[in-house]
Amino acid sequence: MLCTNLDNFYLTDAELENSPSRQDGIDKETETTLRIYGAELIQEAGILLRCPQAVMATGQVLLQRFYCKKSLKEFNVKRLSAACTYLACKLEECNKKMRDIILVFDRLFKRSEGKSLTVMEIGSKEYHKAKDTIIRYERELLRAFGFIVHAEHPHKFVINYVHFLGGSKELIQLSWNVLNDSLRTSLCVRFKSEVVACGAIFYAARKLQVPLPESVPWWEVFHCTTEQLVEVVCVLHDLYQRPKAEYIHVTREPQPMPGKATTPELQARENSPLLAESTIASGPLQAPAPSQSVHVAAEPGAMPAGTAGTGLGPEHPLAAAVIKQGDGEATSTAHQDVPTTSQQQRDEDDDAGKDTARGHEQSCRSRSRSRSRDRGHRDRRQERGERERSDRPRSSSRDRGRRRDERDREREREREYDDRRRDDRDRDRDRERDRDRGRERERDRERDRERRDRERRDDGVDKRHRERR
Repeated sequence: MLCTNLDNFYLTDAELENSPSRQDGIDKETETTLRIYGAELIQEAGILLRCPQAVMATGQVLLQRFYCKKSLKEFNVKRLSAACTYLACKLEECNKKMRDIILVFDRLFKRSEGKSLTVMEIGSKEYHKAKDTIIRYERELLRAFGFIVHAEHPHKFVINYVHFLGGSKELIQLSWNVLNDSLRTSLCVRFKSEVVACGAIFYAARKLQVPLPESVPWWEVFHCTTEQLVEVVCVLHDLYQRPKAEYIHVTREPQPMPGKATTPELQARENSPLLAESTIASGPLQAPAPSQSVHVAAEPGAMPAGTAGTGLGPEHPLAAAVIKQGDGEATSTAHQDVPTTSQQQRDEDDDAGKDTARGHEQSCRSRSRSRSRDRGHRDRRQERGERERSDRPRSSSRDRGRRRDERDREREREREYDDRRRDDRDRDRDRERDRDRGRERERDRERDRERRDRERRDDGVDKRHRERR
């Protein structure tokens, strides 16, 4: 029970202004927009998954807390929303499969991007990639929080507070809706649940024009100061003035692998359909041998891009001929008299490329032959199964009639059973109604007796008064 009593989730305004995203150069408006966008994704996914509101609230709280510790440039908000939903389902004991979460978020992404709403194929490469991403982001969530991931929501306080203030059901409902919207902001990491609940009630009462006691500040009874109340209400008001949040791509793109080949031969082989079939079995293309002429991504302190394929070192006197003066960008060498590699070196490179392509094609052909053999075996097994099914003796018309009669009798028995149950329910209802009527008549008779006794007592009192006079 120690972990559920820790209160280390709340940050000051200065800490929020110096968040990891802000340190990475993301401005305040972009960070706020992406936080709102991620919270809205979790809310929409929870509705499609038919999860209780507690799951969506927990997922949004986890997202807000995580971006107080990690940057938006390091963790994509779309992927993190799916991971927060998956972890929130576990925390709130809502049994949802990862397959359903992946399919729902994939549909939301395609809808927001305007793509066709095709269903992702289960077991595809894209599906396994999404599954691995959710698992990896879930681990990052748990590592960032130190496995302390419980969340206390302000919804449970609203009902008690409104009843204490004598509010109506309409006020409770609007306050509840305001609390759901407040999870898109950073209020859950700045104030405790009691403070957010008071702010939601105050804002909802102003919207409905419901008077609340103000001679004595009612929010102070619930451990909320006036300054905190004003800040919460201002944040909620600003939220409702904002336009709909749109996705802004700020995540760092993955850097290319060192030695990634970009020669025309390799590009042609990457685009070939034969390679597309063999990639699943053989994995990604390996980098070519060092003897091939390749261009690699420029790195700090590496050889200039214009001299990468010429065999010229950075100290060579001719290397400066392919570098643009001033901004340091490499220019084309097609119109310059810069010596390239020798003819013999080019022939060796071409032979090495052809040998690599020839070996790759042979391996692809062998895989194609093995797949053809597998298809032949599968077709023969299917034919053998069909022959065995066709050789089985067919049931006679008498057996089919007997089974049909049995089914009819079974349905008739079920109907009779349903009729008996219905009659029993009607009979019990009539008995209960008769008992209620008998009790009502008995109460009427009792009231009549009491009325007669009261009249009799009043007549006796009046008679005694008359006799005394």
